[in-house]
Amino acid sequence: MLKNRSNKIIQNVEQSTNCVIRFPNNALNKDYITVIGSEIQVPRAINMIMKSIIDEYKFRIVSSKALDNIIESKEYKFWVVEYIRKKYCIEVTSFPNNVNTNVYPNVKYHVFRLSFPKSQLSYLDLAINVIFRYFMQHRIPLHLSFKEDARQVSRLKAYDSFSHFNSMLFPPVSASTGKFWEI
Repeated sequence: MLKNRSNKIIQNVEQSTNCVIRFPNNALNKDYITVIGSEIQVPRAINMIMKSIIDEYKFRIVSSKALDNIIESKEYKFWVVEYIRKKYCIEVTSFPNNVNTNVYPNVKYHVFRLSFPKSQLSYLDLAINVIFRYFMQHRIPLHLSFKEDARQVSRLKAYDSFSHFNSMLFPPVSASTGKFWEI
């Protein structure tokens, strides 16, 4: 986006802040620019440049009928999408992922894309937390589970899968249960 001096964004920043923006020589292979101007205008120019650079963050959630229903609801669009847009200036979009992964070829995912100016990067984790909290309130699974009753299973269970190697990772367990601990 900020490849050269003839960019309209750069020209606009230079005209409105009366700063000079210098790009490094391509042969130096540097990834920064220099802003020269008054002490008051340089932070303003940097802020304008940061607002013009759009960044993107994507994550995937296992697709389900419940997830599809939630995403299409007006409640989700108001309480999540609009809330994040207004409060954090982050745009949330979602779409089904048609690309199969090698790990689980039969599993379908929903991709969530968050687009935001670089200046809003510090709010990205808060926006993601809003999305995850909303899905957890509506009991949408956020990860892949191979059991139907995965929600009823206690998370504090572990099994020694290396017992036949005389594992030093876990203390020895009886062969009948195979359980290391259970709470």
